[in-house]
Amino acid sequence: MRKFIDMNDAEIEAEEGRIYEKDIEVVFGRKIALGLIAVNWKYKEVALKLIYKQTEKFLTKEGHD
Repeated sequence: MRKFIDMNDAEIEAEEGRIYEKDIEVVFGRKIALGLIAVNWKYKEVALKLIYKQTEKFLTKEGHD
């Protein structure tokens, strides 16, 4: 499986009838929003890990300002 980040958005098959949350796209990006509704559970897992890492970085940065 290619790296999730290197994939084209069209390659991520979403659950039928589901649309991604626009708020998630605004904050974390379209690929992560699509990953959360993906059919492949590994994409969901990677999307959640990326959300966690980005949030952790943001909170750590805020704590040092």
